[in-house]
Amino acid sequence: MKIRDLVVLFVLACIGSCSSADRVITKGMPIPAASKVIRLTEVIANPHELSGRTIVTEGVVKKVCRLKGCWMVIAPIEGGEGIRVTFAKGGFTVPRNSGGRRALVMGTLRLRREGTAFVASGVELTGESK
Repeated sequence: MKIRDLVVLFVLACIGSCSSADRVITKGMPIPAASKVIRLTEVIANPHELSGRTIVTEGVVKKVCRLKGCWMVIAPIEGGEGIRVTFAKGGFTVPRNSGGRRALVMGTLRLRREGTAFVASGVELTGESK
């Protein structure tokens, strides 16, 4: 076996050992590391108190727009009701296969007649899709 063949095998082995679970997908504005994360259950329970403020929350992606990935629904990690997340000015999308990933989102809570919506300016997705 030639050295070149060994190098190729080594590189392929390294690539194969890297899992997508370790990968962080970042969209939009970066979320500051020092941000206070408000529990999604609190966001859903108290939308009037948090409306209009920029906040950071996290949950599990339950549903994603199948056409372009232009919105998603995240639910609390411990289960329960979810909230619809759109992306500020349509500035970015998320992968359509993001279901099951953990989502850290930064943005503004908006109260609408049809319910509460979260307009995200930044998103970090981690974990594996389901």
